[in-house]
Amino acid sequence: MKTTTERIVEKFPFVQDVLSIEALSEEEIKSYNLVEKTFLQLALFFEYPEEMKFDLQLLYKNLDKDSLPFALELVVMYFKKDNLLIQKPTYSVLHEGDQYFAI
Repeated sequence: MKTTTERIVEKFPFVQDVLSIEALSEEEIKSYNLVEKTFLQLALFFEYPEEMKFDLQLLYKNLDKDSLPFALELVVMYFKKDNLLIQKPTYSVLHEGDQYFAI
């Protein structure tokens, strides 16, 4: 399981149970809310990028101000750590003056 998928499973434990493409049923998918469905689809893309597509519009339509930053962090993490397409980033999503606190 990819690092990004593990982070999703920490927040949405049900994802681990339905992570296999073959294990998904329409009834299961209907039982989840839009945020859960979006993170499930994101996890499926992270695990099966050749077979699964992910539409970024889902982040815009289905996520709120609390879950969107987490999803965006996962997308960046996926391309940096899990598939290494970004090996030497030349930019930062963190801006000077942004304040971050450890909890």
